[in-house]
Amino acid sequence: MHSSGRSILGRTLVLFLIGFSALCIIVGTATWLFARTTTYTASIVSIREARATLVDLKSLVQDAETGQRGFLLTGRDTYLVPFERARAEIPQRLDQLRQSAAVLPELHGQLDELDPAIRQKLDELSQTIDLARQGRRDEVLRIIDSDRGKILMDQIRQRFDQLTQVADHGFAAAVDRQRETASLLRWVAFLGALVILAVVGGATLTVMRHTRALASARAEIER
Repeated sequence: MHSSGRSILGRTLVLFLIGFSALCIIVGTATWLFARTTTYTASIVSIREARATLVDLKSLVQDAETGQRGFLLTGRDTYLVPFERARAEIPQRLDQLRQSAAVLPELHGQLDELDPAIRQKLDELSQTIDLARQGRRDEVLRIIDSDRGKILMDQIRQRFDQLTQVADHGFAAAVDRQRETASLLRWVAFLGALVILAVVGGATLTVMRHTRALASARAEIER
């Protein structure tokens, strides 16, 4: 019985070590996967904010051009309200876009080309407005006929389209990675549960066998 008790103790200790190791692995893996999920969630939020800022920024640039055209056609300062608002808000939107785009290096890199193009466009709009206010319509017409403003606006639209595509691809990739991580987390939890059930079942079976052996030995002694 003494050797049997030591055998039972050894088996129980092995099962305990297996269960403890499995629990440590499960907790460690789950913590790592949860951290990855949190990172991907933050990336998704940032990319979505970057895309929304892109839409707002594009609208502001278009509003600025619309206000300039209205003023050149009518000479009325009321048409400059969207231009003035856009000129005031665009720098702030560009800063917001850079902060949100930090999670996507390819998106952040293309902003270096969009930023100067927008500033050049605003300078061109401001120049024509100033010349119109001074009554120098011929110079305004020469600038318009040079197609400089159209070329700049075409470049800006192209940049916006490229940035939007990059943001959409980055958003989709982040969502896919988040789903994969969530799936792995479920599998880890499932496999961990199986290991723990197996350990508990093995320990229970060992105890039951030992109990039956004790009962049998006691009956043997009593006989």
